[in-house]
Amino acid sequence: MKYILSFLLFIIIFNINAQEAFYIKNFDVNILVNNDGSFDVTEKIHVFFNESRRGIIRQIPYKYDIEEVNDSLIAERTENSDTYEILFENIKVDTFEYKTYTEGYFQYIRIGSENKYLKDDVEYTIKYKVWGALNRFENHDEFYWNITGNGWDCKIQKATFKINFEKETNLTDENIRIYTGTSGEKKSNAAINFDSKSISGYLTKSLEAYQGITIAVKLPKNYFKNIETPIEKYAANYYIKNHNANYNINKDASIDVDEVFDIKLVGKLYSFERNFPDDYELNGEQRHILVKNIEAFALNNNNDTIILSDIKPDKLHFGSFQIFTKTYGGFKTDFKIRLKYKLLGVLNFTNDYVNISWPIIPKEIIEPVENSSFEIEIEKGIKFNDKSVSFYNNMSPTDSIEYQINNNKIEGKLVHRQVNNTGFNFYIELDRNSINKKALPLYVYAGNYIIEDFFSNITIEKNGVINVSNRVIIRYITHYNNYFYAYIKNKYNNKISDKLPKLNFPKRRLFSTNYYPLIYDVKSSDSLTEFTHNKNYNILKWYNKGYKNECTYTYEYKIYDLLVSEDEKYNLKIPLFYDFEETVIHASYTINFADNKNHENVIHKSYLYYNHKNGENQNIYNKYGAFTGEFEAINAGTTPIAEISFPKNLLKESNTKQDIKLIINNNKLIYRLLLILIVLYIIWFIFGRDKKDSITVQYYPPEDLTAAEAGYIWDNKLHKRDLIALIYEWAGKKYLKIENTVNEKYKLIKLQELPKTAKNFEKTIFNKFFYRRTEVEISTLRNSFYYVLEEATKQLLNHSLLSSLYKPGTRIFSKILYIFSIIIFSIAAILLIISLFSLDFQAPISFTIFGLIIMYFSKIMPKYGHFGSKKHKELLGFKEFIEKSELPRIEELLKENPEYFNQTIAYAIVMGMGNLWANKFQPLLKEPPSFYNTNSKTQYSTIGIVNDFITSMHKMETDLNYKKPVSYSSSSYSSSSSSSSSYRSSSSSYSSSSGSGSSSFSSSGGSSGGGYGGGGGSSW
Repeated sequence: MKYILSFLLFIIIFNINAQEAFYIKNFDVNILVNNDGSFDVTEKIHVFFNESRRGIIRQIPYKYDIEEVNDSLIAERTENSDTYEILFENIKVDTFEYKTYTEGYFQYIRIGSENKYLKDDVEYTIKYKVWGALNRFENHDEFYWNITGNGWDCKIQKATFKINFEKETNLTDENIRIYTGTSGEKKSNAAINFDSKSISGYLTKSLEAYQGITIAVKLPKNYFKNIETPIEKYAANYYIKNHNANYNINKDASIDVDEVFDIKLVGKLYSFERNFPDDYELNGEQRHILVKNIEAFALNNNNDTIILSDIKPDKLHFGSFQIFTKTYGGFKTDFKIRLKYKLLGVLNFTNDYVNISWPIIPKEIIEPVENSSFEIEIEKGIKFNDKSVSFYNNMSPTDSIEYQINNNKIEGKLVHRQVNNTGFNFYIELDRNSINKKALPLYVYAGNYIIEDFFSNITIEKNGVINVSNRVIIRYITHYNNYFYAYIKNKYNNKISDKLPKLNFPKRRLFSTNYYPLIYDVKSSDSLTEFTHNKNYNILKWYNKGYKNECTYTYEYKIYDLLVSEDEKYNLKIPLFYDFEETVIHASYTINFADNKNHENVIHKSYLYYNHKNGENQNIYNKYGAFTGEFEAINAGTTPIAEISFPKNLLKESNTKQDIKLIINNNKLIYRLLLILIVLYIIWFIFGRDKKDSITVQYYPPEDLTAAEAGYIWDNKLHKRDLIALIYEWAGKKYLKIENTVNEKYKLIKLQELPKTAKNFEKTIFNKFFYRRTEVEISTLRNSFYYVLEEATKQLLNHSLLSSLYKPGTRIFSKILYIFSIIIFSIAAILLIISLFSLDFQAPISFTIFGLIIMYFSKIMPKYGHFGSKKHKELLGFKEFIEKSELPRIEELLKENPEYFNQTIAYAIVMGMGNLWANKFQPLLKEPPSFYNTNSKTQYSTIGIVNDFITSMHKMETDLNYKKPVSYSSSSYSSSSSSSSSYRSSSSSYSSSSGSGSSSFSSSGGSSGGGYGGGGGSSW
């Protein structure tokens, strides 16, 4: 609840601040309503600025959502859309600098200068013409205008208005309605006067912020010649008065088109362009729309009109074409033109049927269309689904089309004019067996070029190296994207892929189904533009710099270890090319053996491979010891395979050098990681290796070494529990005692001060425990002691440096290695996810093993210094005594020192041997240590008491290291009002359902904020 109140308070303060900037002393509006359906508006806004401002921003909605209001009359429209727009023309501001722009649903007029500030009284005069802001209903016309707007963020003290009509009419009180207040209110705090040609009025009560005044006037039916914006107002250079199109869908998958455009000029037009979606993808198949048999005729005896000179009826064209005039300077008058052409590549073939989705009016025609009619005739013998016939506007069904179906003919027309460049498509489904897809030229499947011919010459050397020489002839179709890529495959896979069949290559790559043969000596023609490579391909790129229609490119390379051993034969499955993006009209190859003899017992075949399937075997033949084959019409994404099997004795030379390169090439990552590990081992051997000395059994932990230091040395890591172990070391030496009170709330009681020889980290902890007290309960130190332990940790680490526990730098390097190992594990996890798709597990497995080894080195890298090495050896001696000591020897030590167990148990615990050490004393100790009072009623045992120690250490560790999380309250910073250099838009979400065409005189009535116009404004 408090957040809601805070938000409301912020809104109130914000609105007060906004209103303090200015208010409107008088808002005077004069409107001249013209008989042609437009009206001219003059707004005189007298503003008083309380604060310095540059000026005001006037905003008026020009776009309205169309909403049906219950029990309302809906205006007649000649457009069909989810929104309706009015048009502002001739916007002017007297005296002041101004800028106009549209944003969202609004027309903005920003008045004022960037570097000039105003204060006190300022009067603005704004003028503009409005089109399309009138409504026509079944029985009347209507003028419905929001005079001031309900979006002003300030008070309007006075408002006056006058509406003049160009043509007289009989007005009555019943024909005029006036509303004031906030949007939706029906107050009428205004007075009006009227006669046969004008209405005037004024406010009888001031308007507060976000209140306005709206007027509605009911006029006779057809009072205006036109109530909507004339279509030419939407045009930049021309509009299409009439458009008629005839489509004939043929069995050969083509469409004959005959269409007429009646063009009305409103500006300068240098050419008329007929646009087509020239390339797109259907069912994963790249398509190119081809146009042929193009003809153009001038139908209004305008001999200036001709088609662009390089377009010939018998030539294939791609995409759009233009029509120009013979004379320089473009079209001089309105013209009517007829276009005839044939479309190829429009039909979409699915497994079940053929469908057509084609624009009658393409959205690429950015000028408005007033009328359009069409006739679609389907050739006899083609069955079609008449229920599938539909029409779309921007991918959505439209009711702007009226049509009827008679036998194989569909006739229709556009019933709403088109002014918003959306276009409309027809959609039909045809019987697949009625259409001959093979009749389409392969150019349909081209994007930017066609590969007219591909030839590959393949020679198998005696040592197994394969020489490949390729020639490609390219015919470019478009004058953009004039480049060609050729790919030499670096990576093969022993699993079935979508590009190649299963090839069964030798497994030279560890933990992977992938395989990388050797590719080398790559050469190409002089016109090569770029050569790059990645783990999958060597990539060659040629650029058609001269924009030639036909180019020839050559490239060659050597490949080793592509042969697969099968019993007494070698098998070669060589893809001639991969990933060509365009159709190949013709492809051929020749396979030669280096000895150039006619070989027997050689099996040769070739086939196309696409989508995990082998196609039919292609034409092959043998000639003069060469094995050749050829392919026709290879679609993009299809791989031609040449396969040959031959006896092993045809290869008579070994290739050890290349074999070694292959193994290295396929396992580069492993070798590189291995090299890093060798370097790391050398670093450890020289700088981090501890010398192995003989161990002497020790009855006591090392002298001059605290339990915390022992824990640090023991595993090369300072744990939080190591510092807590000091409590039990001090207790064993009778500096304090420990009480386990109710609910495991441990209390420390000081018995004596630490000796002067105590180390600084010991004193820091001990003195803080007993600062001005002799007893302290551990639980009371939560959230107040953690910083003491942090300080003691720093002191212990500094002490270890000074006392040479470790060699300088080795611990830091150890931490770096540990962090590095975590990063490697993270990389391995990511690579594992990726490898699940590629089935190449070399990287994740190698990185995982590498990370484990790095982590191991991080553990052994810290090297003990002189003091540390000595103490570590003594700890190992004490460990050996704990493990191997027998009862009689421990009994002797207890007789010599009754506190022996108490003084050593803390060290045993930090070494992870607390229970083992306690078990040794089980037969000898019958009473708990004097320093530890427990409320336990169970029978005493050394193992039980040590477990109690460990539990209490854990509880103390939790309490003493506890740090309360930081709680974040709501920010004390709030955004201030916008600076003087910025401006904002009030009522930016304002829209009017009434403006969309409902009547103020229907049963639901009008309201303030209804109608067109309105908006509001703000200062800036």
